[in-house]
Amino acid sequence: EGLEDRVSYIDRPLQQALPEVLAANADSKIWVVACHACQFLSKDIIDCCLTANVDFAVCPCCPKDERGRVQAAAQALNVDLGVALVLAEMGRLA
Repeated sequence: EGLEDRVSYIDRPLQQALPEVLAANADSKIWVVACHACQFLSKDIIDCCLTANVDFAVCPCCPKDERGRVQAAAQALNVDLGVALVLAEMGRLA
């Protein structure tokens, strides 16, 4: 079995495709890897993977803090906003 048999690419919105792929392959060992996934896309990927109970690695980018809460905490703690956003997301997973 070659790599092309184990890796797939689907050109559809992630919010539709990922849950379908995970459900269709529920009996298989699945790893979801997302590199340079924007903050909101990262959240969607994490939510899908948690629901499907599959392993995942997400490398977010483009941090967003619409309400400004994480930014205020980052400033108070003298921590980079991107780092603070990743830590906040990790706290949601715990």
